[in-house]
Amino acid sequence: FSAIVYCALEILINTLEQYKCLAGVIAARVISGISHNLLYTVFESWVVTEHRKRKFPETKLEVIMGDSVVIASVSAIGAG
Repeated sequence: FSAIVYCALEILINTLEQYKCLAGVIAARVISGISHNLLYTVFESWVVTEHRKRKFPETKLEVIMGDSVVIASVSAIGAG
């Protein structure tokens, strides 16, 4: 369900960015922040669910989640 909400928010963002109105652009940026947080939450939930369903060791999950935070941070810094 959350993935569908993410897609709907992205459609709304793209629609708002088409208008030449500062309020629309600001609203699109705020909604964009919400949708990207939702995207990361959906992905993390999927990773944890699949990890536990396949009965991998919990210590590996800690490594995966820690690495994903580092990679996301580095890519955000690189994107500037």
